[in-house]
Amino acid sequence: MMVAIVLTLAAIFGLLVGSFLNVVIWRVPRELSVVRPGSSCPSCGHMLRARENIPVISYLALKGKCSKCKKTISSRYPLIELLTMAAFMLMFYHFKSLLIASTMSLFVSTLLVVSVIDVETRKIPRKILYAVGPVITFSFLLASFFSTDPRAMIFRLVVGLGLGFLIFGALHFIAPRSMGMGDVRLGAFIGLPLGFFGIWAVVDFIYGSFLLGSIFGIAYAIRRSKSLRVAIPFGPFMSLAAIISLFIYPSIRIF
Repeated sequence: MMVAIVLTLAAIFGLLVGSFLNVVIWRVPRELSVVRPGSSCPSCGHMLRARENIPVISYLALKGKCSKCKKTISSRYPLIELLTMAAFMLMFYHFKSLLIASTMSLFVSTLLVVSVIDVETRKIPRKILYAVGPVITFSFLLASFFSTDPRAMIFRLVVGLGLGFLIFGALHFIAPRSMGMGDVRLGAFIGLPLGFFGIWAVVDFIYGSFLLGSIFGIAYAIRRSKSLRVAIPFGPFMSLAAIISLFIYPSIRIF
């Protein structure tokens, strides 16, 4: 019964956060405030009323169209809300600690935002990572102090951050056109929390990022009949590899 209540609350909160993430995804690349003004139609600027801004439900009720200009609203909006809901439910089901579950929900939400922005703009906005990074760092430091071996846990955090930064940073130094600084920052951002769960989680994340990126890149190049040296956003593969590593790394070894 308690689990059902927690998951229901996680689902509701996830939908609300997902609605906010849509605002962030639209406004941050355009250097607009994510606070004011309120949500509006991306086509005509119509300010959404409260009943038009209910996650998923409003989109379905309006049949995916603006109530004023009648132009189609992208299905990406309810999709982001549903993905965020699913992420929150998964985090609160998997992690029994309220602190860890809340922190990982924020972590996965951030990965979702930067992945979509990376796909659309080929850039990973550092202001998002700089805003969320300190919060996640503080949360895991706090969790470390409550563990049986705080020094070992903090060491893991430092090593995780260092590995993420150094590996992707080295690739940026060698081939800056292939690996941008945004990817380096994202590598460090992901490495720190994964380090909390074990250094192998970080190693598998790095390995998985390149594996997923290579598979998609080759498939995309073949389908489009283009050179194998095709430019693709790398952030989504890093984010997906991080989530996969988080849940399966103890059972899969690459060495």
